[in-house]
Amino acid sequence: MVLLAVAGYLVVQYVTGGRGGPGCKVVSGKDDGQAYEFSQEQTMNAATIAAVGTGRGMPERAVTIALATALQESQLVNIQHGDLDSLGLFQQRPSQGWGTKKEILDPTYAAGVFYEHLAKVNDYQQLPSPSPPSACSAAATRRRTPSTSPRRRCCPPPSPAGQPPR
Repeated sequence: MVLLAVAGYLVVQYVTGGRGGPGCKVVSGKDDGQAYEFSQEQTMNAATIAAVGTGRGMPERAVTIALATALQESQLVNIQHGDLDSLGLFQQRPSQGWGTKKEILDPTYAAGVFYEHLAKVNDYQQLPSPSPPSACSAAATRRRTPSTSPRRRCCPPPSPAGQPPR
């Protein structure tokens, strides 16, 4: 729920241009004093992820999972490096069938392909929050993921010539 509030705030800030300097600060609604500060890049990436999910008619849970995954994998920064050949917001791997380097570094494409894979996980809306990011992130560790997990069901298998994820 907190992630949806963050996403909503980020979208409003992006659309309206926000106030003050670039980026935004989100304060926890739990009155616990927690605050999260996002740069302009992070704000735009979060807004893009939320817009792609909403545009595809994905449920709120899918948008929450996508935002949590990108936050976990890249801190919502479109990074051009990672473990092995992982790239972008979701640390997707070209060698694992997620797209070309150029495609993966396009936030709209990266979010779209993430949602495509997430939609293939039948029970993703019932999984606890930490599980779905691991389930659909190509950067997730295979050693910690049993062969029957949702990750195995939604991610393309490694190519014979490619190295397995870390």
